[in-house]
Amino acid sequence: MNDSSYNKSKQRIYAFDFIKAASALGIICFHFGCHAQNLNWLVSLPNYTGSWGSVLVAVFFLTSGALLYLHHNKIDSVWRFYKRRWIAIFPAFYLAYLFIFLESPILHNATIALRHPIKYYFFTFIGMDGYLFAWLQFHTFYILGEWFLGAIIIAYLTYPVLLGIINKSEFFSSMIIVTLFVATYTWNMFSQDPFRNVFSVIFSFYLGMLIMKHQIFLREWISIVSLVFLLLLLFIPAQRDSTISAQADGLLLFFVFYSIGSKITTNSILKKIIVWLSNISYEIFLLQHVVILYMLEIWNPKNVYYALGLLGLTIVRIVFAAFILHYVVKQIVFLVNTYITPRIYRRINLNK
Repeated sequence: MNDSSYNKSKQRIYAFDFIKAASALGIICFHFGCHAQNLNWLVSLPNYTGSWGSVLVAVFFLTSGALLYLHHNKIDSVWRFYKRRWIAIFPAFYLAYLFIFLESPILHNATIALRHPIKYYFFTFIGMDGYLFAWLQFHTFYILGEWFLGAIIIAYLTYPVLLGIINKSEFFSSMIIVTLFVATYTWNMFSQDPFRNVFSVIFSFYLGMLIMKHQIFLREWISIVSLVFLLLLLFIPAQRDSTISAQADGLLLFFVFYSIGSKITTNSILKKIIVWLSNISYEIFLLQHVVILYMLEIWNPKNVYYALGLLGLTIVRIVFAAFILHYVVKQIVFLVNTYITPRIYRRINLNK
């Protein structure tokens, strides 16, 4: 490994943009396959030990942990860190939620709009309604974001703690994380299945931090070994736990994606497209399931070729909607930071 070829401070690693883009598009294909007819092969792994969705989400969590460590391996201000994470997540969530709420049948049926006590909107406000859906016995106003949104919020909240313990004692922190991951099989926190359990999420996230800290992805042989083992795990019909399968397959696919991305992004045109998709990957994750259900409600063809054509149209629609959401939120944040925030600070200073 050539350490001089990689500056771990603020450098953008375009292969990671490919990983984010590929994971987002893969999740679209997975959820489309869940609801479409005759596209089950987009859902289950070849050996039926899990789903592509879980594997791709594991890849996304690994990538999130790695990129956070790349840009925030030191945190000077926890408040500033949380503020940036909040801006990265919640404005897009709130705006998308409001639009879908207004467009959905909820407003046209008061019994649905008021089906639960208004206090349950608190879980929507903090972005946890999808993640806590089962724990709250379905008493939420969840309509988008799924469990993934709550999981990434938890990962971001715990990051400063994870960073502190990993810098203090990597061995000790790793033992804690692995122990908590094992505990997911006996401690069913928030009524989640083991893969969605908070400790499973943190395990993937923490592993991504370790990968970035030691720059494991720079070892050229690791992508080849990962591809070989990934193919073995995918096609050898051996019974194994689906959560462990998703974590293992996700880790191996992460390295394979990195190798592919590092080669593809040498082309300037492809690099621009990949970076563009990467920049809206969060919005894609946020909107994809709602758009998929909307498209399939209009038409759910039995013919495989028609279904694949509809999948292509659905991807285009999701990407377009994600781009619009990303652009609008970016403009709103810019206006707030330019005109509103300075006035608030001036008023505070005048009142002192």
